[in-house]
Amino acid sequence: MSSSTAAPGESRGGRATHPTTPRLEMSMSAARYRTRTTTVEALQWTGANAAAMTTFAAERFAETAPEDRTADPESTAALLESDHDSWFDLRVGDWVVRREGGWFGVLDDTEFTYRYEAAAPPAPAHAELLALATVLEIPRPGTALPLQLRRSYGYPDRWAICDREGRRWDREHGWMVETDGIRYEELRDSTRYTLAEALPLARRLAEEPT
Repeated sequence: MSSSTAAPGESRGGRATHPTTPRLEMSMSAARYRTRTTTVEALQWTGANAAAMTTFAAERFAETAPEDRTADPESTAALLESDHDSWFDLRVGDWVVRREGGWFGVLDDTEFTYRYEAAAPPAPAHAELLALATVLEIPRPGTALPLQLRRSYGYPDRWAICDREGRRWDREHGWMVETDGIRYEELRDSTRYTLAEALPLARRLAEEPT
């Protein structure tokens, strides 16, 4: 078993190759270039996190029994890496790296921390954020008080257009306050909209003079 492996296209010795990367067009003048940003998932082997490592790397990870550590007593596990489809030794402190497409490799702690830094977790998708929202605010030019789209209680797919004066926009009567016939939830049907209806209507209302 070997102790570490380079990432795809990266070589510890000799010239790195990127067979799947398109070549740049030749140019007669200088231009600006920057390195590609690569985000990976990685888990550091502590010698005591076999369960987490198995979840992360599945059948590519295996602990090494003490009696099988004759070649390298510090090797306590192994990973089936992707470049050569062979088992590489894992010592405590080594990192198992996973890239898109299911590529796996091993880097020691020094090399890993040289190549990578902590990345922010991915932002939730818009649909996930919207599912958690109960109020959306629509700015109104000329005032610090926005209109609000409020998710209707008991009707999670319906929204009401509200202002900061306790009024709702009614399909037939325009702005109505709570005491003008819409005090009870069952009487508010004409003030409930789908988000596709409410958003453009609220934006139009926000543009009107206050």
